[in-house]
Amino acid sequence: NPLAAIWRREIGAAQRGLATESPLLDVSVDSQFECFFPSATREELNTQVSARRLGADSVESFDPCVARDHKLIAGQKNAAVFAAQVLALKLLNAEVAPQTLWCSNPPTDLKLRGFKADGAAGPGTSKMLDALLVCAGFEGAPKFTAQSPAEAYLVASYVALRELQRIEPAAQP
Repeated sequence: NPLAAIWRREIGAAQRGLATESPLLDVSVDSQFECFFPSATREELNTQVSARRLGADSVESFDPCVARDHKLIAGQKNAAVFAAQVLALKLLNAEVAPQTLWCSNPPTDLKLRGFKADGAAGPGTSKMLDALLVCAGFEGAPKFTAQSPAEAYLVASYVALRELQRIEPAAQP
């Protein structure tokens, strides 16, 4: 699966930069992908992403393991948030052609320099993920807030994975 390969590469590389005692290292990269994006979830998300339509039904597309094992708890680092941060940052900084960023028109208040993926949901992460969805063409997408569930972060991750697959010729099978 090409999306799993991108996931393994990007999330694996980001995890190698974490402290060895980080709670974000409790589950392997492959196990995370299987929980977050089993084939039924991918099929449902593909339909929504292709139609550039995300809504409340996006959250219901996920396996119960997400709610059970990755529920967002205030003040705790979360693997779903970490993945969304890593993938959004990679995509928002990606060049699709020499000197051309993937998102040619990011919001002016978006500050990516110095942003560090840490798994903590906050205003900077919300702004970045809102920008990701707007740049990907999801105009009416729900905005990220402190109350956004883990599944919302995974929807953003999935959008980023699909976009990375699209813009990376090397990722094509």
